[in-house]
Amino acid sequence: MKVYIRRITGGDLANLRTWSEAIGSGDYMDKVSPQFFDGSDLSGWGDDYIWYVINADGRDVGGVWVERRRKGSPEGILGIIIGDPGMFGLGIGRRAIDLAAREARFVMGIDRMRLTVRASNVRAIRAYRSCGFTVTGSGIASLADGTRVPFCRMEFN
Repeated sequence: MKVYIRRITGGDLANLRTWSEAIGSGDYMDKVSPQFFDGSDLSGWGDDYIWYVINADGRDVGGVWVERRRKGSPEGILGIIIGDPGMFGLGIGRRAIDLAAREARFVMGIDRMRLTVRASNVRAIRAYRSCGFTVTGSGIASLADGTRVPFCRMEFN
């Protein structure tokens, strides 16, 4: 399968909502876009974050981003969404993460990345490990409704 990434545009934002709904991302993801994205203005691209559409065999299937942890920091936070469960387990996420990590180094000077993932999301943890991430911590997050969710922190250098 041929996987590549292309810079996201405003026209792609409707797809993001569709992908999110298709996989019920609210059940296991805190966000499906960079923290510093305000919902419409992509002007932070390259400074605060990089964000790409994931294309697999000519079809847009998700998004991947790396955002700065803090202004001027060489550390980034990785996020990814693949919006079609039929595309899970095919290596698309691993390839997209590899491409995004390269772009983060080139565009933003990011040389370390971290992420948090629900401890119950074994498939995602396995995929992140195959990309070179290691578990460096764990904790319990409290959701707005009071639900407590165990998570793992993973890092990549």
